[in-house]
Amino acid sequence: MPKDEEIRIDIKPRAIKGQKPMIEAKKEGGGEVKLYDLREHKYPSQRGDTFRSLQIFECETCGAVTNSMLMGGYPGYGLRYYCPNSQENWHKELQEMIKLSSQPHPKFYKDELKKEIEGHRKKHKDDVKNDILGNPDFSLKERGVW
Repeated sequence: MPKDEEIRIDIKPRAIKGQKPMIEAKKEGGGEVKLYDLREHKYPSQRGDTFRSLQIFECETCGAVTNSMLMGGYPGYGLRYYCPNSQENWHKELQEMIKLSSQPHPKFYKDELKKEIEGHRKKHKDDVKNDILGNPDFSLKERGVW
């Protein structure tokens, strides 16, 4: 979806006896975006399908949240979610620092690296872009590594 496209959110709960309401977001121009509950396993299942989930996922690297999902991808066949900032240089640098901190190092080096990671996160706090569409359930937030 182009970044400059405006989204108007209309929540229309539709309840069929015994089912939870479906939440939708409407794009300007009339298109609808449906939020799928991943716990029900009734979401698009073809490799390459993209959709929005009711659940949101938080990036462990920068703290951005998204509900954009991608099905499939080589070599596995399953759900993928990507940080909306993963292509930014600062995000890649932060990932490398975190990866480096997980390796065995002397305590003083790890402490300094931890301070550098926190400083980098604070420096780029305003650069973090979230990718949420619709009205997801923030109580279902999960944290993952991208």
